[in-house]
Amino acid sequence: MSAGLSQRLVPDGLWELVAPLLPSFNSRPQGGGTAPLDERAVFTAVVYVLTSGCAWRYLPETFGVSPATAHRRFTAWTEVGLWRRLHRAVLDELGAQATIAQPDDQRLHRKRRGRAGGRPPALDKAQYRRRNAVERCVNKWKQFRAVATRYDKRDYIFNGTPTVTAIVIWLRDTVQEPSETA
Repeated sequence: MSAGLSQRLVPDGLWELVAPLLPSFNSRPQGGGTAPLDERAVFTAVVYVLTSGCAWRYLPETFGVSPATAHRRFTAWTEVGLWRRLHRAVLDELGAQATIAQPDDQRLHRKRRGRAGGRPPALDKAQYRRRNAVERCVNKWKQFRAVATRYDKRDYIFNGTPTVTAIVIWLRDTVQEPSETA
């Protein structure tokens, strides 16, 4: 696989967030099996499938990862909650906050409950004006065919797809490589 495609799919900034969150590879106690693959190559293959919308079985050989391995790792990572943890790490990195205003009755109810009411009822109008960022993000999601067309049969597998897509979009928009800033 070309380094350019790999960098475009999984920039260094994204990989720095992903690498510490990946579950460790446990070799089989009885031995045998295949040698562990490069985790970045597997993650890049997963991002490729989600970006292109191709079926897992059509994953190009240039990634150096079999379609079965890529799908198996995606499933395992989804089951252990990697996408939720990665989503949280990205939000923490970006300092993201909620931008959608709450209806008055909900705000008043939270105010009445005090500390037990959850997040504060205050509305930052400047932040609310930027709510179209959500709409722009949804339009960017449409570029990922695996989100628009549900290929996966199991809902917990499919639920990982929009999360990975959102993470890739956010990091593409926020993390600029040195060559892009010059």
